[in-house]
Amino acid sequence: MKGYILRWNPKISSWTEDRHEDLMEDLEYSDHADMNWSIYDFEDLEEGDFFILQQVGTDSDGIAMTGFFSSDAYPDESWKRKDGTSLFYADMYVHFMISRRLNRQKTDDRKIQVPDENIKDISKPLIMDAVSLERKFPDIQWHKGHSGVLIPQNLLEPLVLELCLQMFQLEKPSENIAFHDRETLWQKCCDYINACCPEMRKKIIDECSAKTVYENYSPGESIDKDLMDITFDREKIKKGSPETIAEFAEYLLPRA
Repeated sequence: MKGYILRWNPKISSWTEDRHEDLMEDLEYSDHADMNWSIYDFEDLEEGDFFILQQVGTDSDGIAMTGFFSSDAYPDESWKRKDGTSLFYADMYVHFMISRRLNRQKTDDRKIQVPDENIKDISKPLIMDAVSLERKFPDIQWHKGHSGVLIPQNLLEPLVLELCLQMFQLEKPSENIAFHDRETLWQKCCDYINACCPEMRKKIIDECSAKTVYENYSPGESIDKDLMDITFDREKIKKGSPETIAEFAEYLLPRA
């Protein structure tokens, strides 16, 4: 499984902040939203690969989306140059979104008004900001770069675990953070861990086998560990969330 960083500068992109916030509303009704994006390192991209969308070039840079690609890469007309130039794109299933627009205040007609000094800036603080991620992952460019580049394999697992840890803290969607519901978000995080975090996956399967959730098998059957994946403990979710990556094992279970 591979992971990609997509980059979005809303100051120059055809993907505007309004379009971004419109798509966030789709997650109220579905466990994913559909869109596509241009890909720089397109040669090896495959359906099912993981992605993050990183907002760059603004005063509020950081993660704006996570999800899986729902297609291989394919050529299409460039979004920027209308002279017949082609780019490679891939379709996406978006599970989690953040609006990082500063001083965001929605109105009924979806216009954004600059609030007066008595109105709280509801966009701060936001999780997954570039400044804090840069401290933990200095080898990743958090403020510039091509869109659709491979995440080095040695960084993919720790990055995914860090993002999942932050998502696990969320009780419900908010004005600036969109996902379907808490249980769906937790399962999507488990899917990310299963796909991108082989060391954590092995740890859970090896250490928590007595607590396996059987969906397609009966207890006592011989099961190939490669066919098992990760889910979350529904009793634990009622009591809170892990506070550190080391605590993940207490909240995750093997599933067969």
